[in-house]
Amino acid sequence: MSIIKLKRRTKGARGAIKRGFGLRIACLCLSVGGANAAETDRLRTVDAAARAVPAPEEEHSVYTLTPDMTTEQMNAVIVTAIQKNAAGVTLEPNAVYDLKAVPGASIGGAAAALLIRKARNFALDCQGSTLVLNGSDKSSYGDILRMEYDEGITLRNCDFDYAQLPFTQAVLTSVGSDGAVFRVDPALPIAWSSVQRISQFDPTSKAWLATNLEWSNSEAGSRALTSLGEGSYQVSLRGKDKAALDSLIVGGSYLLENQVYGANAVSWYSVKGLTFDHTRVFAAAGQGFKGQVSSDVRFTSGSGVRIRPDTTRVQSTNADGVNIANQRGVFTVNDGVFEGSQDDAINVYGTQTTIKALADSTHLTLAGKPTAWSVGDMLEFIDAAGAVRGTAIVGALAFDSNTTNVTLASPAPSGAEPAWIVADQTDSPTLFSVNGTTFQKLRGRGVVANAQKIDVTANHFSDLPSNGAMTFYSDYSYFAQGPMPKHISIVGNSLERVNTRGGDPGAISIYAFSKDGKTTAPAGQIADVSIKDNHFRETRNMCVYVAGADNVHIVGNTAAEWATSSNRASFRGLANFCYGIDNVSSGEIGPNTYLTTNGGRAAAVGASSVDLAPDLQRKRSPAKNSSTR
Repeated sequence: MSIIKLKRRTKGARGAIKRGFGLRIACLCLSVGGANAAETDRLRTVDAAARAVPAPEEEHSVYTLTPDMTTEQMNAVIVTAIQKNAAGVTLEPNAVYDLKAVPGASIGGAAAALLIRKARNFALDCQGSTLVLNGSDKSSYGDILRMEYDEGITLRNCDFDYAQLPFTQAVLTSVGSDGAVFRVDPALPIAWSSVQRISQFDPTSKAWLATNLEWSNSEAGSRALTSLGEGSYQVSLRGKDKAALDSLIVGGSYLLENQVYGANAVSWYSVKGLTFDHTRVFAAAGQGFKGQVSSDVRFTSGSGVRIRPDTTRVQSTNADGVNIANQRGVFTVNDGVFEGSQDDAINVYGTQTTIKALADSTHLTLAGKPTAWSVGDMLEFIDAAGAVRGTAIVGALAFDSNTTNVTLASPAPSGAEPAWIVADQTDSPTLFSVNGTTFQKLRGRGVVANAQKIDVTANHFSDLPSNGAMTFYSDYSYFAQGPMPKHISIVGNSLERVNTRGGDPGAISIYAFSKDGKTTAPAGQIADVSIKDNHFRETRNMCVYVAGADNVHIVGNTAAEWATSSNRASFRGLANFCYGIDNVSSGEIGPNTYLTTNGGRAAAVGASSVDLAPDLQRKRSPAKNSSTR
């Protein structure tokens, strides 16, 4: 393999920032229409620049990008490498690459800096270098790296960061009738003039405490941020904002975020086979990794989102760490690290819609346009009670302006009617696996997913105050998650200080609800749940909550200090229990080990879970287990 090194120096080209460079630092709906005029003009420019780059000596060569190249020059080299069937692009070791977002770069018209499009078996090897977005506010933000219509892509030894952070940390110095005044950390200066979210954090533990104020992701929704000089800024509040003033504490530490969602560090659309090898995101105005319509995505060797070491920062991304819609094939994380994200660390989900009309048993009209669905997909039909009534194969799809006409290859389940939910079972991972990964200091959950098989083994979760460590569920009144999760194995995990503010029913929550979210779905909707050999310490509500399931085994776990809060929450009649189940038709609880309880009881069985009660009575040990009905 030959190495082709391309250095394009131009007058006035930006030099590399010093390595330290003092970086002071629910669902995506993507239009997949044709490229717009700006995108077409940009591609012409990039293609013209690429033709001026020397061709490699042979196919499968590797091109090198240098820090003194402009963003446009780097994109031109990438285009040439793809056109020449090169093995990939490499960066110089341990350097900093200064990038600017290009408006209209993605197929949806969003801004992005670097673009890898229509590549096959292609690697970006950063050799420990950092790709830095140089944008001062939301008008200049964009995805740092965007991938589209690719197959067999590897990112290796890459870091992603911002030159000027989309958030800052500050101390509240005063509150008045017109707003609040904050003194910004001098290590994290800002250039933006509006704020979208204000959250309190603990400066010692770096843990999120509460979201005090949050507005929509628009200039109209944001609140003005005015410099008062010497690092002080006033946030102008109006209307209902003033009701939240009482929640602000003078002298408290706060995160101020310029934007939440909408600009991601790494994003992709329609990519098959994507591997992140020791690839880390330190900051993003939106998600750290955002994918849609992809298959076979793998994170390995320390990949994830991180609070940048050797800084005073307390967060990484302004939204999720990883957020993927329409994920097929496998999704795996091995030896990853996720910390400091201001929403869920990992959220992988499918799509569903509702029946608008049935011409007959094989011809349906569905609400919306689930454009990721394909002929041959298996559809899951779910009634108003939250029960899966059967499946059918897609024979044909036709999309109208705001509906989808489906011809089924076999009849819909008996009783199908308008308003039933239809989820694409194929449009979810065949395997969702997270192993040996650390999750800490998160504002949201650790892991959220719907998949046909789920394996969460030997991970460590700590300091997730807002929510639980993991949630696998079907609650269509709350969030579009896709089909029912199935075959769930949760083994050998450590969960400490999780769900301490009680945002979820349990540190581990697995449940199916009715369409309106008001009742638990009948037993058996989520099949095969094994929760074994996990260690729980300090949870506000239950250690484990399972509802609407079948063949549930909760065995060999150790729990200490559950239901720790004096303000314990009751969830569907279950409160203060380590293990709570409802509408579960078979399985076992115990033997498990219970340490300090703080008044919490061991296990609860919902009245409809009659088949489980004998197993509980037969297997429990008076010294270790108890059950309450």
